[in-house]
Amino acid sequence: MELTFSHAREFSKLLQSDISTFIETQRLRFPIQETLRMDLHCHDYNSDVPDEVLGRILNVPETWTPTETVLKTLQQNGCNAFTITNHNNARSCYELQNKGIDILTGAEFSCTVPDFHIGIHVLAYGFDPAQET
Repeated sequence: MELTFSHAREFSKLLQSDISTFIETQRLRFPIQETLRMDLHCHDYNSDVPDEVLGRILNVPETWTPTETVLKTLQQNGCNAFTITNHNNARSCYELQNKGIDILTGAEFSCTVPDFHIGIHVLAYGFDPAQET
């Protein structure tokens, strides 16, 4: 059977319906006042060492967004817990912690899998400056 645009559209509608049903079921199981809304993967201007090939070639950072803007956006969207997972550093987390803001320390580390000669990103959480190095 050859897949057509019509099949893709039908699949998309079915998927959207299933996701909506799942979300509504979970809403009933877990009332909003008993849930925690969190973002565990975002970047700010401290993600300043280009990690992707094009970024390295052009020497441009991943984002120029100030930490305060990221924090405000997360709070405006109802996040109760969050971290800023910049590439290969947790500077923003430490800066916010030093200001008394409760934030989970996190970073997105670039790692190499030697057996396969590929690079991957690994999200890590809950470490301190000594453990980061």
